[in-house]
Amino acid sequence: MRYLRKAAELEEFLSRLNHVIQDFHHAHQTFTSGRSKYAAHWQGDVRHAFDRVATDVNQSRSRVEHTYSELRQETRNKIHYYRQKAANLL
Repeated sequence: MRYLRKAAELEEFLSRLNHVIQDFHHAHQTFTSGRSKYAAHWQGDVRHAFDRVATDVNQSRSRVEHTYSELRQETRNKIHYYRQKAANLL
């Protein structure tokens, strides 16, 4: 059935999306760990410049998380929609 195939394709997309966000979380954790390990004692212009970069990274992380959450929910809604359409045809 066409609707079940579309739902399965979206489930595969959702699985890949979850892997991508896990990779993203790992990268951010690595950045945070490195920041606390190496930049904790920096001072002056170098510290201020790095803090600006860290702020940008955190803002970007928030935007990525928000977009991921919206995309995940929309995808789940569409999967549910296609499953309902398939069920109504039976």
